[in-house]
Amino acid sequence: MGGGDGANTQERWARLRFAVVGPLLASPPPPGQLGAELRRLAQREWEHPTRGGPVRFSVSTVERWYYQARSARNDPVGALKRRPRADAGRERSISALLMEALRDQYRAHPSWSAQLHHENLAARVEADPALGPMPSYATLTRAMRNRGLVRKRRRRRRGDGDTAPASTREVLSYEVSRSHALWHTDFHHGKRRVLIPSGEWKTPILLGFLDDHSRLGCHLQWYLAETAEVFVHGLCQAFMKRGLPRALMSDNGSPMLAGEVQEGLHRLGIVHARTLSRAPHMNGKCEVWWALVEGRLMAMLESVEPLTLRRLNDATISWLEQDYHRRVHRELDVTPHRRLSESADASRPCPDSAELRDAFRIARGRTVRRSDATVSVGGVRYQLPAPWRHLREVRVRYARWDLSAVDLVDDRSGERMCTLYPLDKRANASAVRRRTGGAEEDDNGEGAAPPLAAALRGHAHPPDPAGGRGAGGARRRVDRDAPAHFHGVRLPRHPERGARRRRPPAGQTAERRASAHRLAHPPAPDPHPGGTGGPGEAARSPAARGRQPRAHDRGAEGHARRAQRGQPQDPGDPGRRAAGGGRGAEPRGAGREAVHRDRRARRPRPQGAPVKGFPTLSPAGLEVRPPAQRWLVESLWSEQGVGIVGGEPKCGKSFLALDLAVAVAAGVPCLRRYRPGGRGAVLLFAAEDAGHIVRARLEGIAGAADTAFEALNIAVIDVPTLRLDHRADRQRLLHTVERVQPRLLVLDPLVRLHGVDENAAGEIAPILGFLREIQRRHDTAVVLVHHARKGGAARPGQALRGSSELHAWGDSNLYLRRRRKRILLTAEHRAAPGRNDIAIELTDDGKGLALRLSQAGDDEPIGHDPEERLLEVLAKADTPLSLRQLRERAALRTATVGAAVRALRSQRRIQRAPQGGYRLAGEAAGTANGEALPESVTGPKP
Repeated sequence: MGGGDGANTQERWARLRFAVVGPLLASPPPPGQLGAELRRLAQREWEHPTRGGPVRFSVSTVERWYYQARSARNDPVGALKRRPRADAGRERSISALLMEALRDQYRAHPSWSAQLHHENLAARVEADPALGPMPSYATLTRAMRNRGLVRKRRRRRRGDGDTAPASTREVLSYEVSRSHALWHTDFHHGKRRVLIPSGEWKTPILLGFLDDHSRLGCHLQWYLAETAEVFVHGLCQAFMKRGLPRALMSDNGSPMLAGEVQEGLHRLGIVHARTLSRAPHMNGKCEVWWALVEGRLMAMLESVEPLTLRRLNDATISWLEQDYHRRVHRELDVTPHRRLSESADASRPCPDSAELRDAFRIARGRTVRRSDATVSVGGVRYQLPAPWRHLREVRVRYARWDLSAVDLVDDRSGERMCTLYPLDKRANASAVRRRTGGAEEDDNGEGAAPPLAAALRGHAHPPDPAGGRGAGGARRRVDRDAPAHFHGVRLPRHPERGARRRRPPAGQTAERRASAHRLAHPPAPDPHPGGTGGPGEAARSPAARGRQPRAHDRGAEGHARRAQRGQPQDPGDPGRRAAGGGRGAEPRGAGREAVHRDRRARRPRPQGAPVKGFPTLSPAGLEVRPPAQRWLVESLWSEQGVGIVGGEPKCGKSFLALDLAVAVAAGVPCLRRYRPGGRGAVLLFAAEDAGHIVRARLEGIAGAADTAFEALNIAVIDVPTLRLDHRADRQRLLHTVERVQPRLLVLDPLVRLHGVDENAAGEIAPILGFLREIQRRHDTAVVLVHHARKGGAARPGQALRGSSELHAWGDSNLYLRRRRKRILLTAEHRAAPGRNDIAIELTDDGKGLALRLSQAGDDEPIGHDPEERLLEVLAKADTPLSLRQLRERAALRTATVGAAVRALRSQRRIQRAPQGGYRLAGEAAGTANGEALPESVTGPKP
């Protein structure tokens, strides 16, 4: 009994105990023989349910198990389970104060590990013993995991032990002493086909259940498949007809060994006895029964045409109840009905259909996806209810053929807690979201640290210099009611917007209004003496600030002249009155001018040297580089160029990148032909290959290039992972490049170097920009190995997986494509002509495995475009070719050939021959020795 069936420890112990005492329940011993049977079972060796190996049990233990199972008639397996402890799930060694301190510590630092929490909590306990005794690390970790405070996955796996093969035994006939103590079951493939509603003829499969003692046919039904779902359906039909048997014997077919069947039989307390391999005689009673079905039932249906599945099942049930059960059995010399009524009955009542459906389900553990609290079962995602969102692993029970709902069960007791339903994405699109109420949230704590919180409170409520409702309080009210701010400076309110003070009586003079304003609002200290006022001060007139206009107030004299002449203060605002007949207010133009002056006064001025522009050069002053210094590797890679080595999987991308590295490090020709522009150090990181694989490849390439492997100037980065989207890894890579000063940097492959979306240009562009920065700062060429998507594209660069930024980024790109048995290399450069269809191959000449150039065969078309391939095939043909011949010679699909032919005909590059078939445009009709070819040669017209 291993752990591969998904059962926990309690279930495996219950199944072992039931296997020990199950035969006693199926065939109770005669009076006085129970002790002998118990002693015989105690002398046997059993396999330990958890750790494996032989184990024995005492007579008293077996006797206790027997009476426990016999007293529980409906669930003997459940009665044999180990009872869980009453204090399971409780941490008695952790006091309430200590647990509250742990919660506070987790709220403050949710990213800490369990070890860090344990050490800091131990320091707090040492400083304050009133918190209680300090628990162990294991107890603390368990408590945090049970409360959803940690995310640590630990899974223990057990494998099934090896079982010894059964030895050869003698063959003896057998029969149990009571009816329904043992059932036989098997599938039988019929000898005649039936017509199904779709109009097809199918071979039916008969599933039957036969009682061993009475030979009663418990159930017979024809199906169209032999699956676990079919077996469970027929078994439940038999249970509801005859009750639950004590044991069930079957062969080792996959439907009988399915997890749902095994789980259901154990939950219903039925011993599953299986026949040995190569011993069909153990279930011979079913084989005799099938012979009777074919000899009598199917023989009587010979004239029925057509025979449908429904009609066959109706005839089978009628024959079973009216003929087979009423005929005298040849071996028993009595009818099955009479044998059943005269014998002792060992059956048990059958539960209802819902309980049967729940019994035949498998229980499996599933990991909860923390992002949306869902679990996946059979490719279907199920939403976890809110009370169980914090769980890391859950246990679900389901049937693999019915995933409309699964049950969430308790791992200890096995009882159902709730039903999970598939994730409804359309309902989730309503944008209604609940608060999760997780442990990370702190409803009572403040969001910021105390110093910052105090600073924020001081900024929101500055102190009042006057100690009361003076000018400072009025300024705070104005600032609090202001609708807009710009860098902390309050913008002036529009004269026609906002609330105004009540207009005074018409006979009140300007001095009286100014005196009343000064009494209500004493003047505040001027923060800018001798210059422009502070925020809000420059936007008000001197009279509004509670003092008389002075000589240094800009615009004060003009305001006084306008007031004396009785003119409006703002010509653009006819609704304003003069100073002698209305409210004293400053014109809007003056207010805006004052605000602008105040902004200029508060804008920080740059410190140090003044800002300078970018340096520029004329075209004649740009760098001149000789042609010999333009190549890192001649015709393959430009000097200090960045680019991609891309291609389909398993076409030699890594070998080509390592060949470039050996060529630069040792100064030897790449692919034994393309010379490098010089020698230099190489920095390499291989994310997918282990160290010994990289060493073996480099040794093979060095051997093929006739250079010393030990003298290669290649520095291999020895870390498990390198993430270019992490700032720390980028800094470490920059320091490594500065230390090594490589001439070439090789990163293989791109997909293992980041965790962003390659299809999003905004996410992949920063990574490519960082590599370009390395190239410009350190004069280093960068080779990035990348994969191509499935299907490819007309241009190799457009076939690269991800955003088009990858194709546009490269200065030199190398693409590998596999065409039949050959690998074709294409070189693409930003500032140089490219190379197309260079045939290479991966060979081992005795010195090591490496790439080398190969000669392209004439029998294989080189072009990869369908239209170009058809043109090459037609150019090599002497006669017109039909569509079938074009498809076979070009190795293309029929739809592709048809589309390419239509395109070429519209371009007038090919034409239809009079005798049939296609040829190049402008050629004479296909002939053979001056005679027109028959249609049998050229093929029929499409």
